[in-house]
Amino acid sequence: MGKPESQVHECKQHWVKQMRLKFCVRPDDEITKELINADGTLNQKYFHPPEGWQPGKPKCPWTDNERALLVQGIEKYGIGHFREIQKEFLPDWTVRDLRIKSMRLMGRRSLIR
Repeated sequence: MGKPESQVHECKQHWVKQMRLKFCVRPDDEITKELINADGTLNQKYFHPPEGWQPGKPKCPWTDNERALLVQGIEKYGIGHFREIQKEFLPDWTVRDLRIKSMRLMGRRSLIR
C-alpha cells in the first residue's frame, strides 16, 4: 500500500518549492528575488496589483519621441533587454509595455522569431 494522500501532497509541495527556489530566482535579475520567499513559497504580495491600480484604466498614447527612444534603446541593448531600456530611456513605462510596443512596432506577435 502507498503513502497516505496527505503525505503524497506534502512531498509534491516540497518538490514544487525546491523547483521554484532552483529555477525562479536568477542572480542576474533582481526582480526574480521578490517572486519567491526563502522557503520556496510564492510571495503573494508580488502577484497582487499595485495599490491604486484600476483595471481597464487607459494609458496615455505613445508619443513620437517615446517611440524614437524605444527604437534607440533596442538599438543599444537589443530585443529582450527591456529592463535596461526602461531604466535608461523610458522610466514611465513598464517592461511589459515596452515589450508589447516593440512587438507592435515590428509587426510581430512574438519576439522569439
